[in-house]
Amino acid sequence: MNEHLRGALAVALAASLYGALSPLVRLSYEGGATFADVTLAQLGVGALFLWAFGPRRLPWQVPGGVRAVVPYALLGVVGVAGVTLLYTSALRWIPASQGLILLFQYLWIGLLLDIVFGKAQWDFRKLAAAALVLGGAALALEVWNFRPESGQLLGVVLGLLSALGYAVFLFGLARRGDSVDVWTRGRVLITSGFLTSLPILLAFFPGEVFATPLDVRNVTLLLFQGVAGQFFPPLLMAYGAPRVGATLTTLLSASELPAGTFLAVLLVGEPVGVWGWIGVAMILLGVFFSVWESTALPNASSIEDIGTEGEGRK
Repeated sequence: MNEHLRGALAVALAASLYGALSPLVRLSYEGGATFADVTLAQLGVGALFLWAFGPRRLPWQVPGGVRAVVPYALLGVVGVAGVTLLYTSALRWIPASQGLILLFQYLWIGLLLDIVFGKAQWDFRKLAAAALVLGGAALALEVWNFRPESGQLLGVVLGLLSALGYAVFLFGLARRGDSVDVWTRGRVLITSGFLTSLPILLAFFPGEVFATPLDVRNVTLLLFQGVAGQFFPPLLMAYGAPRVGATLTTLLSASELPAGTFLAVLLVGEPVGVWGWIGVAMILLGVFFSVWESTALPNASSIEDIGTEGEGRK
């Protein structure tokens, strides 16, 4: 197997693991897990594995010292904690497949942020990408059948807010560049996210903290969410992205959406109709348009930057 194929498989596997996270969260809820414990397990287990493996180096021992890692700690507070709390909460009210559709709205929000704050210009490619993602979401969610009842409206709002938070998070990461290695960056982001989430959950959801029944099923699901959501994907991205290039990385990363939707049907038994799959296809086409004519390959130093695109997901 050549390097290019190994890289492509690594990126696709990372995206598939991200996609699996949403249906696994729904399975945890069905098994009696609480919102607080699902959130803390994802971030706590992810942080534990990031500190247990990799180079034995404290964050402030990197070039640039404390000043180099403080921005990532702030991104962890806003991006990792914020997105995880919002998205995990949204999945209490809406199906995993709909949660993924809403999260993928980060694409057009990110394009808008780049235009407003990054001085990028609108063109046909960006407009087509935004229209396809929005239109695909409308079809997949079957908005004509939407009924704001049983918390569904709250779930949609939380899902859209998580997409906004994720777009801001990625925009902030891109502005920071690759001044810190992937291990240190991951440790700072996830640990700061965990330390931010813990007091919030203790203050507002005290009855849900450490309240999940500790049977084999729940423990296995919670552990896997931390490992699959916060540990392996960034490392797989860091390995695969430089071997396949930025454009193919973006396209392969979009496999999160069909993988997650398929697993939501298979594992949770969620109904996804024809309109749902058409909407998914439109969103994937929007992803293609977002990278159309983009042929830039990352240099060796961009390995960590692409690898951390997934940190703080869900």
